[in-house]
Amino acid sequence: PNTERTSRNRLYMSFNPADEGHRSSLFVSFFASAAGPAVACLATNPADVARTRLSLDAALQDASQKQYRGAVDCIRKTWVEEGFTGVQRGLRFAMVREASKNSFRIGLFEPLLQAQTGGSRRASWRERLLAGGTSGGVAAVVCNPLDRLKILLQLEGRSFVSGAGGGGGGGGGAVAASPAAAAPSRSVSALVAEIASREGVRGFWRGTSVNVARSVAGTAVQLAANSRLQEAAAAARLPRGSRTDAGCAMLASFLLVLVISPTDVVRARLYSQPTGVDGAPRLYRGPLHCAWRIVAAEGVQGLFKGVVASWMRVGPHTTLSLTLVAAIKRAAAAR
Repeated sequence: PNTERTSRNRLYMSFNPADEGHRSSLFVSFFASAAGPAVACLATNPADVARTRLSLDAALQDASQKQYRGAVDCIRKTWVEEGFTGVQRGLRFAMVREASKNSFRIGLFEPLLQAQTGGSRRASWRERLLAGGTSGGVAAVVCNPLDRLKILLQLEGRSFVSGAGGGGGGGGGAVAASPAAAAPSRSVSALVAEIASREGVRGFWRGTSVNVARSVAGTAVQLAANSRLQEAAAAARLPRGSRTDAGCAMLASFLLVLVISPTDVVRARLYSQPTGVDGAPRLYRGPLHCAWRIVAAEGVQGLFKGVVASWMRVGPHTTLSLTLVAAIKRAAAAR
């Protein structure tokens, strides 16, 4: 019994039980971590577009100025006004971003966890959170330019207005919420050129601090919870396979959404806020100032705008991503 328990702990100590008793190679880990989320993006991108647009809807304004009644209404209106292209806005770039970011975010989790435990004992919650937070932080710093470009692409074809007066901000009136909103259907290269010319190289890392906070907290909670749920599934002798993987990932996604929703709203506002001719931001001085202005103008609920759309995207995306990652690793281990 002790030998069996030790073997099971080794198998389930990392984020997904895909090795069948054999440690996955680093290459397989990174490849699976990139491929799974990229494929999952095909199904979840419409909800991600809705989440981004809801984050900008009636920014710093009265709720009566909202364009959308909720996530479903946002997707419906986007479909009616912009068609399939609208609901899948920025899909190809989103897939590139998912593959790039998750190769670090998910791919580094298992090696970092094994480095702490030596692969010989069950990881503690502290070790899981540390491994998840570290991998999430690295991914956020490296891929921040991709995150900003993805959000701007998702805002293409739609104009948003932010109230610029009151709440500790600059002058009165209203301003367009993003360069993307002012010039629909621009390409990635056009957006890159505009950011570079208006804000310089530093513009690609605008909002890095809140992005890092989001990724550190979100990845730590998501992967730590998922790994522990996998251990619980093993202890309960549930059958291994995609259904168990999906159930554990879905439960972990609920915790993830609660943690990242406020940072998602702040990040979207920082990424898309207008800048002056000198490249200086016009609405928010930083993440804390942004959060304060949102609460002052829209209430605490303003930090949870798009939370339903967020789960509509994060829940299925987390489930599909981690299930596909596990399936790819199992297939590789079986060869």
